[in-house]
Amino acid sequence: MRFRLRTLMIAVAFIAVVCLLLRSPIALGTWGIFWFTLLSLLTSVLVIAYRRDSIRAFAVGFLLFGGGFLILLLLTNNGRLWSNTTTIPLSHLPEQLYYRIHQQPFNPGHHYRFMETANTATAVGVGVLGGLIAQALRTAQALRET
Repeated sequence: MRFRLRTLMIAVAFIAVVCLLLRSPIALGTWGIFWFTLLSLLTSVLVIAYRRDSIRAFAVGFLLFGGGFLILLLLTNNGRLWSNTTTIPLSHLPEQLYYRIHQQPFNPGHHYRFMETANTATAVGVGVLGGLIAQALRTAQALRET
């Protein structure tokens, strides 16, 4: 798979912002990551409608995997991005990460913003993984057709 330099730069910038927000979570940053995720999911609908071949396949995978994970989070957490009673196994990994990064006394607001940021960023990561899987499947299908 080949990626454009611009795409890689956007991915690195996103990862850098997420790492910064995981280290020092703030409400504005948490909302920013959430809106970026939501805008990415909505944009993938437009890409599905107006683009072709592997780009469309990536958008379908991104929407299904990323949107599915985000919906699963919201449904299992009573409309919130994180809850201490969540039953999603992948959602417990950020909890462990929080206690490794933040050694100071427990701050509930800080912890909640950290978990929301981590889960929203995980939705983007799961979406990208789904997009890459869909793109690989589309490429394999195109090779079989020729």
